[in-house]
Amino acid sequence: MEVLDRMNSGRFLDRLLFTGGTMLRLCHGLERFSVDLDFRLSSGVDPEAFFTGLSDYLGRYYQITDAADKYNTLLLELKSSEFPRRLKLEIRKQGGEVSSEQAIAYSVHSTLQVLLRVVTLQEMMASKIDAFLKRQEIRDAYDLEFLVKARVIRD
Repeated sequence: MEVLDRMNSGRFLDRLLFTGGTMLRLCHGLERFSVDLDFRLSSGVDPEAFFTGLSDYLGRYYQITDAADKYNTLLLELKSSEFPRRLKLEIRKQGGEVSSEQAIAYSVHSTLQVLLRVVTLQEMMASKIDAFLKRQEIRDAYDLEFLVKARVIRD
């Protein structure tokens, strides 16, 4: 929540869509712990300039233990002196337009709340089906069960 709040204060969330398991947990109540923050970069945003700005900004508050501008993904790994675990941010650079909506990210373990753009649950359903078929990870099956119980229908 702290990292999301800092990214919001730095005006970086305006150009991102929040997605993945952590989005499901913080915005929709999924009861599965996830160790990274997944985003999609909005179309029309220069990935290189965005990555440089985000790295410089977050570097003021955290130790950056890994940073890479890969072909499809921007990757940052952050370390805080206050927390034992590192946090990975993955930002997908490409991939076409997806449906989105506003949501509030919150946690019972924090007093912070962040309003941000997220992919819709229907988009998450399609993404999780694809992920499960490709990697066959139990976490994807768990997330699919959550989405089915939430009565999300894939178009």
